[in-house]
Amino acid sequence: MEDERGARRRRDAVFGTAIVAVGAAFLHQTGRIRKTPFDILGAAYFPRVVASVLIVLGVLVLLGALLGRRTRDSDIVMFGVAPGAPDAGGARWALAGAMSILTIGYTVAIGVHRLDFLLSSAVYLALAGFLLSGGGRRAALRAVVAGTMLAGAITLIFRHVLGVDLP
Repeated sequence: MEDERGARRRRDAVFGTAIVAVGAAFLHQTGRIRKTPFDILGAAYFPRVVASVLIVLGVLVLLGALLGRRTRDSDIVMFGVAPGAPDAGGARWALAGAMSILTIGYTVAIGVHRLDFLLSSAVYLALAGFLLSGGGRRAALRAVVAGTMLAGAITLIFRHVLGVDLP
């Protein structure tokens, strides 16, 4: 039992460190984004915020692992199957594949086909929420409501606070 806890703590520490490294790499890359005299916040503002949030969350996971607290497990986890759960190795890869396809589709919809940001984001967030929740009618309803509200909030912030008209 103690050996299993140690393994979980090590996995959490590695995961937290990886998230910090990814956030640091993103933050470093934002230095390449130029600011024009017409930008109030600059084009690098939101990428820097996202990178900083990634770093903070990674540090929290890492500190939790170092202090003996671990992240909660689910039946399908990134680094293996939760104790007592049926072997979900195939489900884990299916979830990763589905999320990858969904994310690529969202990127193509907005970047190539120039579909409406609000509609595309609402559909993407709803489908992602549904996939990550594990399915079911209630999860679908919550995902649709949350995805629509979040996409609407993002659109309002960009249009009315930042003055950026999204496609």
